[in-house]
Amino acid sequence: MLASQLSFETDGAEIISGAVSLSDVDTILPAFGTSGHRPGARSLLLPQVIRDMVGEDGPMGRLAQRFCAPSDGPMRPVRVLLFDKTAETNWMVPWHQDRTIAVAERHDVAGFSSWNVKDGVTHVEPPIDLLARMVTLRLHLDETGPENGALDIVPGSHKAGRLPAADVVRLGRESSYVRCAAGVGDVLAMRLLTVHKSERATLVSRRRVLHVDYSADVLPEPLAWHARVQ
Repeated sequence: MLASQLSFETDGAEIISGAVSLSDVDTILPAFGTSGHRPGARSLLLPQVIRDMVGEDGPMGRLAQRFCAPSDGPMRPVRVLLFDKTAETNWMVPWHQDRTIAVAERHDVAGFSSWNVKDGVTHVEPPIDLLARMVTLRLHLDETGPENGALDIVPGSHKAGRLPAADVVRLGRESSYVRCAAGVGDVLAMRLLTVHKSERATLVSRRRVLHVDYSADVLPEPLAWHARVQ
């Protein structure tokens, strides 16, 4: 299967070509110049240009609404990550599912488990039905081909639900996967439970991605999203 043939509902991922204009991409590139020599920055104080991009009225916010059931209410950004793969930060991530959400602080609520802290931000695994309603949008700010860290996904793997880590690795090794090459301004839409990985780049060139998780859910009190971008 080619990446261009992926279907969001069937495969758990889809590439939307030219979803964001090149001029809009240019407006947010300076934000990546301050992310430092780290694989990913969990931005707490987002520049206004990124808030405008990912908010409900921005190009990515409007795109997120396509993946929301009418009864759920509007999709809103609940986590924003800046990924900047370079020669100095040429990392890899093995097969996995995105199983956690970022919350303001820990409160023990039924159905929320496996608490941990990443870069000072509290994360937790929510009930699977909440995860299943969320969507990730990954905006590519550079040409991302097979040799510089394009994401690999296992089509349809989101339908298996939340899997033990060993089963995720086994599924990735034994299944056919698709490498999601993308151009500047293309967006990869993905279910959080879709099994995916990222290899180290073999042809090192900068690979910047704006990664945004969207949800229409309000968390049960006293839990609250860590940063719901307005």
